Amino acid sequence: GLVRCDAVMHWHRPARFRPLCPLLVSTPDGWRCSVRAADVRPFWGRALGVAGLAGLALWLALATGAFAFFRWGNELPVRWTDLAWPGHWSRVRTLQADRLFVRALVAFQQGRINEAYLALTSARQRDPRHYPANLLIGQITMFQGSHLFADEIFTRLRRDAPDLAYRTAVVYHDTLLMLLRHERLAAHSLAMAQEDPGHASLWVRSLLFAIRAGNLAPALVREQAAALAALSPHAQLLVEAEAEIGLGRPARAIELLRRPFSGPLNPVYLELQVARLAALGETAAAQTLLDFYGPLLGEFRHARAQFGLDRAAGDADAARATFRQLLGLVS
Repeated sequence: GLVRCDAVMHWHRPARFRPLCPLLVSTPDGWRCSVRAADVRPFWGRALGVAGLAGLALWLALATGAFAFFRWGNELPVRWTDLAWPGHWSRVRTLQADRLFVRALVAFQQGRINEAYLALTSARQRDPRHYPANLLIGQITMFQGSHLFADEIFTRLRRDAPDLAYRTAVVYHDTLLMLLRHERLAAHSLAMAQEDPGHASLWVRSLLFAIRAGNLAPALVREQAAALAALSPHAQLLVEAEAEIGLGRPARAIELLRRPFSGPLNPVYLELQVARLAALGETAAAQTLLDFYGPLLGEFRHARAQFGLDRAAGDADAARATFRQLLGLVS
């Protein structure tokens, strides 16, 4: 009880040091150590515990202040745990990117293009993986003529967001279609016909459109032989017919298309075969083929194909009657 405590010599309230050192006691002569000088020892566990609690309290206070700043000062819908737990900090940047993306959409609607693009790029900077911002930037840059940069964005989106890969593929397809990038559209549709077998016939339909619009059949058949061989037999027949047309041999294409397909049947391919035959001026042969395929197409598909044939044949009365039939089927 005679050893003075150097640690609290200048403290106004030495008692506050007791949680760190239980050896400190109050005596009539002031605060003293309860053991001999040779027995004085540090209590590191208590020191670390107090320091940890003080640090935790400071951290919680900072997190609460940041929460108040973002939630009420910036009206950002963050949760307190998003700021208190470092593992959730990325969510704050995502929320900031979401708000900037909405701001960009509003600016686009109001015609403030520069402001909209700035907000969009800022959203992408806040969260480089922000899917909606990247998707829209990909479309915008493609419309601006930066095709390689846009293609890279769409490729990266399909890789980084596999759960949204189909949506990315469809948006990419539609953008290519609007810009008449037929060669790229054909390559994309051909690749998707293999990657997305559930919608293969729809991708083949786009492939055939791109081939016709860009006159790509001969080169495509030569360069993409392996990929084309992976398509269904009926799809291969339709591509082969387009190749014959591209080579200046429409008679050979008509010969291929006139024959009813005997393999596995798909209603989309049946409609495409009939429509292409009619487009080549063989409306009678197309009608015969449609009558043969009729029961396989179903009532609505058959009527829709018949409407197209009536228009191709220039029979307005028959077209109007078929159209009324179609309206009755969907009403």
